Amino acid sequence: MLNGFQPHEAEQYEEGDVYFQESATAETPKQVDWRTKGYVTPVKDQGRCGSCWAFSATGALEGLLFKKTGKLVSLSEQNLMDCSWKLGNKGCHGGYVSHAFEYVRQNGGIDAEQDYPYQEKDEIYCYYKPETRVGNCTSLVWIPPKNETALEQAVAMMGPISLGVDARSFLFHFYKSGIFASSWCTHHVNHAMLAVGYGAEQEDNKTTNYWILKNSWSEKWGEQGYMRLVKGVDNHCGVANQACYPIM
Repeated sequence: MLNGFQPHEAEQYEEGDVYFQESATAETPKQVDWRTKGYVTPVKDQGRCGSCWAFSATGALEGLLFKKTGKLVSLSEQNLMDCSWKLGNKGCHGGYVSHAFEYVRQNGGIDAEQDYPYQEKDEIYCYYKPETRVGNCTSLVWIPPKNETALEQAVAMMGPISLGVDARSFLFHFYKSGIFASSWCTHHVNHAMLAVGYGAEQEDNKTTNYWILKNSWSEKWGEQGYMRLVKGVDNHCGVANQACYPIM
């Protein structure tokens, strides 16, 4: 129930899809943390509902909205859950982050959390109100699959990025702290998170790079709701397999 991310299969990518262009000469900062720049809302809790895809999508949209307006507004996951069924999303039973962005594009906006609060369940009706919309996007950009260098550049240049990871193992579910790495992790992703930065830790003359991932399992999970996932080690847990972000 804590997962629910639907990955795009190869045949679902379309001819007109836009991909982030990795630069061979770009110099990215050694560390990035968009939380310190005001781009990231507090950690949320999806509860017993497979709606991680909606939380990852709102996280990226919240960062985009802040980038454009300077205002950090918590956006409505329930809006995405109730109103994007026609695009193939299934509320608490899983969905696509990319289809959430497409819903917002087609709909011309998304409501704020305060106007359309989270219910932790599927509703029969869509209660979106155009007059209270606060965010929008015009399209989405994919990160080339399995390319952590491109993902690093995108996180550094664009802001928080939606992505999927393999969260099947009990070690992932019971993660408390530190830089996560597990031999149980595969590249078959099933859980959506939000990359809000990256960094490196020095210990005993050894440097370990990591991604900073925002989860939606409450602040009681991990490091106040976040995970540091090992970075640059064979695309660990499939972190770069399904990354994308909205643009306006």
